[in-house]
Amino acid sequence: MKRIALFILAINLAGLTGCTGILSNKGQEVGAMKNEVELTQEKKEFLIKMSVDEERVQNGRLYGWQEEVLCQYDFAMDYLKKKYPSHTFKFTYCNPKGNVNPFSMFLFKADNEEEIFKLYLYIDDSHIYSCKDNYYGELLKDSYNTVFFAFLQEYFSECIGVSSYFTNIEGEECGETLAAEKVLEGEQEIPNTVYIYAVQPDNFQAKILAEKIEELIKEKEIYGDYYIKILSSNPDGKYTGDDLKTYVLKKENTFVIYEQKFSQ
Repeated sequence: MKRIALFILAINLAGLTGCTGILSNKGQEVGAMKNEVELTQEKKEFLIKMSVDEERVQNGRLYGWQEEVLCQYDFAMDYLKKKYPSHTFKFTYCNPKGNVNPFSMFLFKADNEEEIFKLYLYIDDSHIYSCKDNYYGELLKDSYNTVFFAFLQEYFSECIGVSSYFTNIEGEECGETLAAEKVLEGEQEIPNTVYIYAVQPDNFQAKILAEKIEELIKEKEIYGDYYIKILSSNPDGKYTGDDLKTYVLKKENTFVIYEQKFSQ
């Protein structure tokens, strides 16, 4: 399997240029020479996951494509640190831009947690780097759950919780300080998926409730993809957000009496 993966990587790298690019639109040049690429132990471990030649990497004898990847690594890490200054990051893998991929895709972890996030590094014809990622969604979802749930409860006391997901790749405009209220009010439209949970034991009334929730969201023009799940009873009050979604999923066959999905 590793040989197949390396073969695919080789095809991608066929169109990869040397590290002669630009770090930002401010004109900060990426160093092209090998001795300008800092090869830390963390970077060695990162490169070894992409290559079978571990000894060569450990000795610092890098191929041109590996130097280019490290230049991209440095730029991408700098982008994340500036965008999310209160958090720490570790890259776990990279699928470099080449003839197959239109961009380099980095996988990374944040704050020593196990969840994996994505970063896309784009290179234009002038070898200018730019990045987008989806880590902002991890920071946004809890606050968005809170404000969206509060909004729904103003109209429907039957609502008991929401669980939202922001997984789209976005740029610098979606950073650490992105406010959930701005997203809810439509000041910043970001693709998202929201699961809405409400309680109504009567089957006929359950359908009516779901339709009213959809009507309200469309009337207020709240951007997103929605899954409304009407439950036959209220679960333990300790379940909120993602925990509520997990709890309902385990008991879905007997717990959910009506479902409705739509996009706005």
